[in-house]
Amino acid sequence: MNMKKSNLIILSFAFLMVFVSCTEKVIIQEGIETGGAKVLTFTASNAEMDNNPNSRTLVREGGNVYWVANDRISLFSNGSNNPFITKDGGLVTNFKGEVSQTSDIYYALYPYNAEASISGNTITTTLYHEQYAEPDSYASGMNISVSISGNSDAQDLGFKHAVSYLAVHISSEYVGDDIKYMELSGNADEMLAGEVTITITGNDEVARIIEGKGQPIISLKQINANSIMMPGKSYYFVFAPQTFSQGYTLKLYNGKGGVCSIKQEEPIVFERNVIEHITIENATFEKEDKCEVREDGYHVKSLACLQEWAYLVENGDTDLNCYIEADIDFNSDDLETSWPVIGTLAKPYTGTISGGGFTIKNFKIDDSRQYAGFIGVLGVNGAITNLTFESPVVKTSYVGTVANVSDDGYAGSLVGMLNRSSMNNYTSAAITNCHVINPTVSGGENVGGIVGRSYGRNDAIKGCTVSGGTIKGKMFVGGIVGNSEGIVEDCHVKNNTEISYENTQSEARVGGIVGTNNSGELVACTAQAKVVGDANNGGYDARYAGGVTGANNGTMVGCAFSGIVTGDYSGALAGESYGDMYGCYAQQATAQALIYKVKRNLNDASDVVFPTFKACYWVGDEGDVVFGSADVEEYATIVDCSVVSRIENVTATMNNALTEVNNNTEYAYGSGYQYQTNEGENAIVFPVKATKPQ
Repeated sequence: MNMKKSNLIILSFAFLMVFVSCTEKVIIQEGIETGGAKVLTFTASNAEMDNNPNSRTLVREGGNVYWVANDRISLFSNGSNNPFITKDGGLVTNFKGEVSQTSDIYYALYPYNAEASISGNTITTTLYHEQYAEPDSYASGMNISVSISGNSDAQDLGFKHAVSYLAVHISSEYVGDDIKYMELSGNADEMLAGEVTITITGNDEVARIIEGKGQPIISLKQINANSIMMPGKSYYFVFAPQTFSQGYTLKLYNGKGGVCSIKQEEPIVFERNVIEHITIENATFEKEDKCEVREDGYHVKSLACLQEWAYLVENGDTDLNCYIEADIDFNSDDLETSWPVIGTLAKPYTGTISGGGFTIKNFKIDDSRQYAGFIGVLGVNGAITNLTFESPVVKTSYVGTVANVSDDGYAGSLVGMLNRSSMNNYTSAAITNCHVINPTVSGGENVGGIVGRSYGRNDAIKGCTVSGGTIKGKMFVGGIVGNSEGIVEDCHVKNNTEISYENTQSEARVGGIVGTNNSGELVACTAQAKVVGDANNGGYDARYAGGVTGANNGTMVGCAFSGIVTGDYSGALAGESYGDMYGCYAQQATAQALIYKVKRNLNDASDVVFPTFKACYWVGDEGDVVFGSADVEEYATIVDCSVVSRIENVTATMNNALTEVNNNTEYAYGSGYQYQTNEGENAIVFPVKATKPQ
């Protein structure tokens, strides 16, 4: 392997002066009293900088550094931590915020951390050991910097870096496997990241790891999940300044279980505000068979290691974190046994699975277990993030008895049951940025493309997708979740996924996103799907089938559907609804109505609150039916719901509805979402899409 190494004291080279250095003036321009709070505006400008301008955001081509939109700093005033934000970015920008009371001395921290605290002149914050970098830069928000000012009238805040850097340059002529990610560690197990303190003296502000709260390994990945690190680009590790007494080790991973280890064995001092450099020209990768248990959890680079982790969890280590660090294929000679039940109702899995943007292929379950999924039962505060499943098969023949909820079956590609507590359903579990491609999922009472059933009120499934495949069940069946009492946000079913029921024993509910939204939130979700709710030979039928949800007993905000919903009780948005809907639409859709039935509250009390349907539209033809219930106006408040020719004609009305429900409800439904022109995939199917403005 050929390598080139150098170190660079930043103040020595004019070319990199705009990259990293010591100070930058930030001046309060105005102070306005509003309701007891003081509004302040800080200006950061190259024109006001000393000879050595400072950078705290992203490095750009040519070594220039720019603030980016939504950069934030913490301004400490009399011990309080106040967020200040810039909306513009660039070489010159403004930071605005407010403090509850002014101070004779201000301290500042970049990046803003709501959990950061100050004691005297010492700030405590976090330097993350999982870093995601832009090419030719470090991770946004990673370059910890601090400042002090004692001038309460014109605050000159000269920020200083508190960290060190290792720049890994991948030669434009690099020869070797694609590099998926890198790891850095000291050969004497030095602590590189974690909770740090920074004492602000105006001279030598150094981030120091708090004893017992450090991490010895930093993982560096591309900012975009599943991307490779590109030849001709540089990637920067950011860590606490210190001496590596026995040198350091840099590991390159190819995403196939292979590793290339580069060792620098001589002692080396990493000073504050100094970059060390290393250039990679070629690399040879060897399979790393060792399964690695670290302080933060189990690091998985092969199917055999994944099975070993599963065995440990099955046998009682139910909070053992799992870090997926390679693509894994279950169609492998390394597959020795069938997948165990990971998490049960009695002992749910409560750890975190970090997917790292990697893919698990051909995962398979085909038996009679009650809790079927990669995780059988994910418990309180458990989490799965950034993981993709390709062509999973999850089948279970388990079916509970009719009218006995306690023995229901659960099936989902990722999780069978998400969080159940007999004492309190406000507990939390989370699945974020996970994707399922071409699944085959079937089971009993609760079946979903991602999760069978979500129980906890604060459970959150966010940023997830299901693309293609088939999902079948017997009662509650959904493209994302079969039966949900939690939050389903920014989730999408694509490529005409087919969601249906089979051999049902009672009334079923089937939907493009969820079978039943059972007191939960559906926010900014879309479904392009075929939802089948036709009667079968058993004499029962799906009863209510919907493009987004079969039955809506919660709140739906900013959701859309395109596709086909079949059955006598079918709605393009919902088969039935007793819950509210705001700013939802369907187009290129086939169903009996937009919303087939508004469920009647049988309580005749005068204070009954009926559901509200506001700014919900069907892009269709004259004769298309918005509500299938003839007496709908007796049991619902309906505002601006109709058939329209173009959804763009009513986008503003839908956005007003989203703003209203976000501002005026107990929960911040749809917080920050507004319809915008869809310039991504499915733009023809969904011309506008509810997103959070960037």
